[in-house]
Amino acid sequence: MTVGKRLAAGSAIATSVGGVTTAIASLMSWSSFDSTLFSLYSVSGIALGYGVPTLLAGIGLTAIGLYGLHGSLRPRLPGLAITLAVVAVVVPVIARIELDLRGSEGPFHNHPAGLALGIYITELGGLVALLGSIGLHASHPRREEGRTASSADERQ
Repeated sequence: MTVGKRLAAGSAIATSVGGVTTAIASLMSWSSFDSTLFSLYSVSGIALGYGVPTLLAGIGLTAIGLYGLHGSLRPRLPGLAITLAVVAVVVPVIARIELDLRGSEGPFHNHPAGLALGIYITELGGLVALLGSIGLHASHPRREEGRTASSADERQ
């Protein structure tokens, strides 16, 4: 197996693993709120609304990574994978900023007791998928003016 094929396979695996992690963590607890003095309820990313785009991005990244591992990757899919990975990284950051700005005004609080780990795991999965999708883009053969590199070589 050549170095290029190893890079492509490793990048496809990283993209898939990051996508699965992002999708699963979108369903985990992203925040928690106090209902009474001693009870905390956790809220998933889906319930907050921010988990929906990260769940869809995770599913898309998993599919693109599996296509890349299979070797049947279309030319525009590595660029789409980078876009989905950026969504998987940026949306939890926006959610954390919004939850921190709400502070004590709303019912949601990020408690340090480990109840809101899903938002951080989503970001971590998005970062892994971003690195994998950049490697996937780097290892994917380029097209020159609508032709593949091999057909451009045949013309010369």
